[in-house]
Amino acid sequence: MRSEAQKNADKKYRYKKLSDGSKKQINATLDISDYTMIDDFCKENDISKASLIVKAIKYCIENNIDLKNEK
Repeated sequence: MRSEAQKNADKKYRYKKLSDGSKKQINATLDISDYTMIDDFCKENDISKASLIVKAIKYCIENNIDLKNEK
């Protein structure tokens, strides 16, 4: 479990990176079942949700995965 000091340091880092333009943020609203599936996967594989999302997006782009007809 992360301490409050660690959480505050993370917030400060994110704010700095967003402010200086070196990072951008994406937000998504998920069904509870989708969130639970992603959360469980990340815990089982010791990966952050942000890292999973970025890797999955890059994989789809680099491999020309067509998602137009996916639900």
